[in-house]
Amino acid sequence: SGINAEYGKQWYQRRVRGVRGKVTGYDGTIESGTAVGCGGCDDAAKCKECTASLCNSLDAAKLSCLQYKKDATTGWARDGTKKVDCYAEVPDGCKMFTPSDVTADSTTAVCGSTCTDEKTCKGCASADCNDIDTVKFCKVGTRAEGDTTEKLKTVPNQWCPNKADKCQRPPVSYGAVVDAAGVDYACGTCEAEAKCKNCDTSGCNGEWPMNTHKCYTYKLVEDKWTASDKSADCAAYDAGEAKCSMPLDLTKKDGFTADGGCGPCAAGTDTTCKTTDADKNASQKTVISLLTVLMSLLYVML
Repeated sequence: SGINAEYGKQWYQRRVRGVRGKVTGYDGTIESGTAVGCGGCDDAAKCKECTASLCNSLDAAKLSCLQYKKDATTGWARDGTKKVDCYAEVPDGCKMFTPSDVTADSTTAVCGSTCTDEKTCKGCASADCNDIDTVKFCKVGTRAEGDTTEKLKTVPNQWCPNKADKCQRPPVSYGAVVDAAGVDYACGTCEAEAKCKNCDTSGCNGEWPMNTHKCYTYKLVEDKWTASDKSADCAAYDAGEAKCSMPLDLTKKDGFTADGGCGPCAAGTDTTCKTTDADKNASQKTVISLLTVLMSLLYVML
């Protein structure tokens, strides 16, 4: 009869269709309580039908994205050459992060192109499009926010408009920002080298070049400035000359600072402080050492 024929047609159509639950999570989670196999959907809101061979495989809803991981100290970074499969009924791209992005760490954090903060997260539409080597990010913040190495760590990395952009920062001398009226941390090319330093790689303005040399340091011992037994590393940073300093009068407490000696004398301290070349700010030690040698030689001669 016609009723049986129509029933048979519907039965056949259901048999040649594939069905599975709709994807509800980037990790491949599907609607619970839905069958995977041949047949038709009883609830189109929860399941998906298809007609091609093996069309109900999750591979049809899969998009590859480059994997990133988040370190508690250094933040987000590419996880080597690893990739992650992201599942969605309509694949919606990938995303990548600067080290500073606050997105919580998870295996599927890179799935999807929607970002919470577009200053530190960037979405894209195609498979494996989230390659951070194709973009540029720099530290972006004021000089005051990054006037010490510790404070600089908290200045966020943000995207630059173009891959070819440079990063810029204020110059630093002996641990201090040189020009309070100079540039901030940003993407961009320096206009005045004396007030600005450029570098070329992502996040490079988040580090100060050490440029170390040796200096003695001083402490008050029985009301007298006394040099350290050995000279220690002194970071000049962007300063052009390797300099040290020492008190002019070892018996005067004022005019010199405990643990001082690294770098030149501060402005206006010429009457209490002397600037020297690297590793030369403890001349009395040289004199004492020479006298010791001479006395030893004299003793041998006698």
